[in-house]
Amino acid sequence: MAFDPLDPPDPISVVRRLFVGALVVAGLAAIAVALASGEVPWRLLGLVGLLWTMWAFASQLYDVAVAPLGRFLHQQVFTGSVITLDDEIADLEARLAGGSLPPQREILAGIRLAEIYRERLFDKPRGDALLDRLMVKYPDSTELRFARRLPV
Repeated sequence: MAFDPLDPPDPISVVRRLFVGALVVAGLAAIAVALASGEVPWRLLGLVGLLWTMWAFASQLYDVAVAPLGRFLHQQVFTGSVITLDDEIADLEARLAGGSLPPQREILAGIRLAEIYRERLFDKPRGDALLDRLMVKYPDSTELRFARRLPV
């Protein structure tokens, strides 16, 4: 199985591969020393046992603690309602039409909505018309002058 950078392996499989590699190297070294000297290499066999134990402990720790905690944190951070562009446009238009916003919030909502019209919907005249209406209502607003690219 080739490494795909768009679909990397999960962390525990990386740890398992490292332990398997170390186990294979230690096991082959133990066999080579045993064949060469005719004696049992107890230290290398102890290393193999330690690596095997560490592998089992890491796997169990991941299954019992790390994976559930990761799923919990992911659920807390990344789930919930997703706001689409259409939802944001509808919300900003409703806020501006309601007329209950304080002037600073109305200006910022209008600038954001005009930005969406111009940059996302590619409707520059509609965005400019919205900014022009707000410029008539709030002629001293530096934010609106900046958004219309007028000298401040």
